[in-house]
Amino acid sequence: MIRGPTVVAGTDLPLTCVGLDAFDADDLYLNLEWLYEHQTEIENRLFRRRHPDGKAPLFLYDVTSSYLEGTDNELAAFGYNRDGKQGKRQIVIGLLCDEAGWPLSVEVFDGNTADTTTFASQIRKVATRFGGGDVTLMGDRGIEERLAEVTDAEDGVRYVLRRNPLQAAELPAGRQEKLETIQQLLAEQNTYLTEHPRATVAAASGCVQRKITQLRLSGCLSVAHAERTLTLTRDETAWQELSKLDGCYCLKTDVPAAQAAKELVHERYKDLAEVEWAFRTSKSTLEVRPIFVRKESRTRGHVFVVMLAYYLLKELAHCWRELELTPREGVQELATLCMTEVTIKNQTTINQVPTPREMRVGRWAKSWPAAGGP
Repeated sequence: MIRGPTVVAGTDLPLTCVGLDAFDADDLYLNLEWLYEHQTEIENRLFRRRHPDGKAPLFLYDVTSSYLEGTDNELAAFGYNRDGKQGKRQIVIGLLCDEAGWPLSVEVFDGNTADTTTFASQIRKVATRFGGGDVTLMGDRGIEERLAEVTDAEDGVRYVLRRNPLQAAELPAGRQEKLETIQQLLAEQNTYLTEHPRATVAAASGCVQRKITQLRLSGCLSVAHAERTLTLTRDETAWQELSKLDGCYCLKTDVPAAQAAKELVHERYKDLAEVEWAFRTSKSTLEVRPIFVRKESRTRGHVFVVMLAYYLLKELAHCWRELELTPREGVQELATLCMTEVTIKNQTTINQVPTPREMRVGRWAKSWPAAGGP
């Protein structure tokens, strides 16, 4: 709990200077609830700021998860964990952006929510809040080597096929590592059967078979045994068939070819890198986790705060792009600026902003040429 003579973060100024006598954790929780209650209103205002005409030609959408350390969060559940934290409950987060990667709306789902089931609410947002009409909404992304296209004549759905050369090169090595893992386990089980006469072959064989299934190689690998020795059998034809689809993906769209060629569909798909970057930044820099709240409303408010923080980062990066400054570097530069307050005979107060040091003037003068500096 925070009480009493607290100060504004990063300064020696007391809270009274910003109109706060004192506050505690309950004030912070209430603030999260207020943000959640007004989230739709705030998001709508940000959308109108970015798109005064009330329309956006393209929407980008992606989903991530964020694990929780505790078990009492009202949205916590076990699900597909993208953070590699097995055994931890999580929440699922869906982020909707415009074509330039500016965040428009964020939504939090129960931790066991499947990605596909989050899509319907995004369609409703686009239709009722963000312009409606004919829009294109993209999800997932990839890199092509060559593009091919197939159209279902019955319903007009187009399938744009692509191949990711980087992943195609990585997958064979990954399968080989899986094979070596299974071979090592099989050798360990054979040793165990030799050293433990009462151990059953069925149990040892089942252990290896479960590992094959877990590594998704049951279509080409199987376990056999002669007396008390296990052997691994590989179906070479099936093994080679696996490699034919390495790095291959399929995009499904109902946008007519006259409106968007397959190359344009794929290019717009690659724009989803902007959403993935937002997720990485939110987790690594803006600290979407850890989450120290339990109520659903406060959890949603917490995630919304992170989205707003990312919006500020995008704004700073946009404003400082010609200075070749990252937001972090720019904030560090601003932290060196100060103001001197001079009071004469307790009556006249003069505020002076010292001239920045020479090494900094050249960089900042580019932003404010008319003013000659900040």
